[in-house]
Amino acid sequence: MVGRTLRYCIALTLLPWMFSATANAWSDLGHRIVALAAEDLLSARAKQRVELFMGEDAKLVNFATWSGNVMADRPETRPWQAIPIKRDATGVDLKRDCPAGQCVTMKLRECIGIVRLGVRRREEMADYLKMLIGRAGDLQQPALSIGPPERTRTSKMITIGDQRMSVMEAWEGGMIELMGTEEEVLERVRRATAEGPWADWTTGTLTDWTWENHLVARERVYPMLEGEGEVTVGDPELESLLDLVVERLAKSSVRLAAILEDVWHK
Repeated sequence: MVGRTLRYCIALTLLPWMFSATANAWSDLGHRIVALAAEDLLSARAKQRVELFMGEDAKLVNFATWSGNVMADRPETRPWQAIPIKRDATGVDLKRDCPAGQCVTMKLRECIGIVRLGVRRREEMADYLKMLIGRAGDLQQPALSIGPPERTRTSKMITIGDQRMSVMEAWEGGMIELMGTEEEVLERVRRATAEGPWADWTTGTLTDWTWENHLVARERVYPMLEGEGEVTVGDPELESLLDLVVERLAKSSVRLAAILEDVWHK
């Protein structure tokens, strides 16, 4: 894929839902947890490469929220956090689901390719690496892999635990916050990464991981959007959902670390 400078990469054709999207994928807390857990898994060589691009003693967590925060100044990056796959799809079709390459899967692929080549200016390379860190986490956020209308996710209200929020707020960070402090949630994610089947989690392509995430959305996100009125989630469903969020965060961290190791394996 031909790389394009992130500062000047403007979408040529965007669907209306992309302009109205308000989601921030994982919350800042979620992105920080993914980065902290991924850092634990990096080899010394990969950590050295991060420092080469980002500065001495740089950590993934220092840039974990950059891709979300930069959207205010660079709105063209907003579509890069999601991929709108319809519920009746039988697989990922990037021509259909990712018009003009403006989706999380294609942008993550582009960032990986450019970071692997390492031939851009240092400042530009740093931007691509920061975008890669954020997009790798977003790829595993189920509410961002379902089709329009986006407004349903932001307007349909649910009560989860003792908190009332929109479906999107719940998946972005609401359920993460219900589990406690950053350190408490990070500990759960670290346990999940230690116990998880890494070989299974890191096998496959970005498209495979995108489809897996969409299947999770079919099972756990779409049902929240159905019917009239608000939804109430209580035990034991709540505990099942929290375990699922921990798994998605764990897979995000393992896959982010695997991507960086693969990029810099030589």
